Amino acid sequence: ELARHSLERALALDEHDACTLADLANVLRLSGDLNAAERNYRRALSIDTNLKSARIGLAALLDARQRGEEAIALLKPLLGARPCESALKEAVRILDRHGKHLEAIRLSESFLARHPANAEAHACLGFLLLKRELDAEAALEHFARAAIARGTDCELLANRGIALQDLGQVDEAIANYEAALQLNPNFHLARFHRGLARLLVGDYALGWPDYEFRLMSEGKPKPAFRAPRWSGQECPEGTVLVYAEQGIGDEIMFASCIPEVIQRCKRVVIDCAPKLAPIFSRSFPEASVHGGI
Repeated sequence: ELARHSLERALALDEHDACTLADLANVLRLSGDLNAAERNYRRALSIDTNLKSARIGLAALLDARQRGEEAIALLKPLLGARPCESALKEAVRILDRHGKHLEAIRLSESFLARHPANAEAHACLGFLLLKRELDAEAALEHFARAAIARGTDCELLANRGIALQDLGQVDEAIANYEAALQLNPNFHLARFHRGLARLLVGDYALGWPDYEFRLMSEGKPKPAFRAPRWSGQECPEGTVLVYAEQGIGDEIMFASCIPEVIQRCKRVVIDCAPKLAPIFSRSFPEASVHGGI
């Protein structure tokens, strides 16, 4: 709110300042006022069509509104002869989110063909190789080149940790997560993956608290409803909803906890993957099972 107030005062003095319009649009987007944000991004671009911050911000907004193709088209002018690293990162994120990771890989490789030492392109390509091609060794090579070009940052350290964990080097992975958290203690993704690594080696006392940060990590599924979380207490008169959160493997693994939930609660409703509903219905006849995920 303080930023918005200051930027609006600045625009009252000069309503044609494209940079200030883009900054205000960013503030409005982050505060959830997407309509006003889009208007200000477009006003900024009508004054300066090449303003990078306005193009990238508007692309992120359009993608959030499920207009990915428009977003990519907006970024393309920034990916030409003199490409913008921030535009590359946003384009890769959008393409990957829409299931076009091969196109994102080609874009990163094309960028590297022109700028072989570019840190952001190596970081983007490493992420895609790690997460979509499942090639942790190749990903580590690109992360190393990115680190040489710009030094390490929390995101790069966390992704390096994930790659090392995939290769079975759990101690080294945890060290990278902790290095990332030293740089940014609020980097929830690093805490979540550190939790996975700790659980993997049986360190449950430290692993479970870290695992809670999956609920705050970007990209993790969130329930489409608002209700208080159950903390495990006896609930003889209430209803507890157990809902699927990640993948089918997690649903099967954590289903071992459901009998204890049923013991403590009067009524239990289970919302699971449709293909698991028949077996869960047979396994937990005391619960109401719905295959709605």
